[in-house]
Amino acid sequence: MKNLALRAALLCFLLSGLSACIQRPPSSQSKRDGVDRASMKGVLLKEVPGSAARQVRAVYANSAELAAIDYQPRSPRPGDRVTVTFYYRVLEETDEDWKIFVHVDNRGGATNRINGDHWPAGDKYRTSSWRKGEIVKDVWTFKVPSHFQGEGLDLWTGFYQVGKDDRWPLTNKSDVRHDGQNRVLAATIAMAK
Repeated sequence: MKNLALRAALLCFLLSGLSACIQRPPSSQSKRDGVDRASMKGVLLKEVPGSAARQVRAVYANSAELAAIDYQPRSPRPGDRVTVTFYYRVLEETDEDWKIFVHVDNRGGATNRINGDHWPAGDKYRTSSWRKGEIVKDVWTFKVPSHFQGEGLDLWTGFYQVGKDDRWPLTNKSDVRHDGQNRVLAATIAMAK
């Protein structure tokens, strides 16, 4: 009987030690707190620059607002590299990671699309780490095809979840130009003549 009780006690001890060794995924708050924001200079801003080319104000799920967008050069030519800067205002924190999608469509020319799916801030600062009140700067670059013949480029954008057919829903559809599929027309970039 003593032997059975000893075995039971030993088994309980081993099982309790085993459960202490099981690693649980970090909570969203601990992930958010674990980000070194001091290393985010250039990504986290105090405000949206007044020099931003276009105010957008597209709100996604009442969590993030694409406040403004800027791009250089202002009137690119075929073959030019265009740098696009998105400015996001964090309205509420989310526990999910959303990837940014960008579709650049040829306006007035053959149907060519440039796709630019990417994680925010070069994958340095995912949406699950964003804190309420922050301004997040995201920079993305693309090259205008050398064969491009259109009058401009329509730049559509939004967020989606990898591995799911799910886009972050727009919550202020009446205030922004969109296509009904949670894709916002953030800018039309005129081509140089």
